[in-house]
Amino acid sequence: MPQLSIQNIGLSSVILMGMYRRLLVDAFNSMTKSPGVLPGDIILFTNDDNDHFLPDAVPDIRGTDSSIIGPPTIVKPLLEKERATLDQINVLYSVDNTNPASIELGGMRIQLNDHKKRRNNTASSRQRIPGGIYLNATNVRYTVAHYRCMLVIYPEAS
Repeated sequence: MPQLSIQNIGLSSVILMGMYRRLLVDAFNSMTKSPGVLPGDIILFTNDDNDHFLPDAVPDIRGTDSSIIGPPTIVKPLLEKERATLDQINVLYSVDNTNPASIELGGMRIQLNDHKKRRNNTASSRQRIPGGIYLNATNVRYTVAHYRCMLVIYPEAS
């Protein structure tokens, strides 16, 4: 497994480096200075609230090999603002924890577990998934995902 580094770039925003491609999580929002996009970057939005996703802050990635992953509600604003092509946008949305949505992209698998209905939202209350890196709102060191979803990122796609 490659060595992973996590850079906190602002409120609920991080860059994961050390994988095959950089992963920018909620990095383009109303509260974080844009880190810019490098060739091959994967941009991940956990939801469409403006403290996680602001279409005006997203750079134009059309014509590059960068990709965007997020809920279905980000597609229309990104296309209207001409920030990406439809081929570059990957929808990741899950409403069923027994069959969580996942996507493999850039040498990693990103899995989204929806836990809106849970009262106890701590990482210790969830089943651990071997090899997964958890990004969740209750983990103080790596505050990333909105409390509506839990991301599990596998550095190497299986």
